[in-house]
Amino acid sequence: MLLEWIVTIAFVSAPCDLPFAIEPSTSLPSFPEATLKAMREDGVALFSGQEAGAGTRYIKALVLFDASADETMKLLTQTARQVEYLPLLKRATVLEHQSHENVEKHEVKAGLFTVVYQMRHHWNMSTRQIWWCLNANADNDLKVARGYWRIYPLDSTQSIGEYGTHVDVGTAVPQFLQDFAVRKDVPKALNNQRLWVNSGGTFKYKS
Repeated sequence: MLLEWIVTIAFVSAPCDLPFAIEPSTSLPSFPEATLKAMREDGVALFSGQEAGAGTRYIKALVLFDASADETMKLLTQTARQVEYLPLLKRATVLEHQSHENVEKHEVKAGLFTVVYQMRHHWNMSTRQIWWCLNANADNDLKVARGYWRIYPLDSTQSIGEYGTHVDVGTAVPQFLQDFAVRKDVPKALNNQRLWVNSGGTFKYKS
């Protein structure tokens, strides 16, 4: 249950720092061929995390979407709808909303515990980038949660998403165990999200 909870908060986030340069995601960067092969076969593939910003290590993945880059962005920026495909995310309430960002209050049910935190999401439709972090002005039940999507077009019917996340629930769980949990379970959560995008937002997870 703790592993599922860590994965759920990994999807969630003053303005967040960009973990990358602002530039259009028009062409796919160079990724290991083994990673691309696994993505084509399974739909989701993890690959080695990298340092970003001030020594922050991201767990990273590639996701193959059966939707155009623009359609994928349109769906992924509907962040409050994560409750439709993340079983432990019981509620997502929009507190603020603008054309390029929002703030949401998330409630995660993990066994007998309810974890509450606020996420700040940002997106740039023209560069096909989404990034998020905890709302620093809120009293959150976790220490760090940040991440990003970069969406690359393949053709008119498919796109590739580069996903990265960094989560720290505090001293109760060592960071290496948190990373292990995310690496173990995040592919299942990302696959739910992939199926949801592929269905045009009609997919519902089966509990």
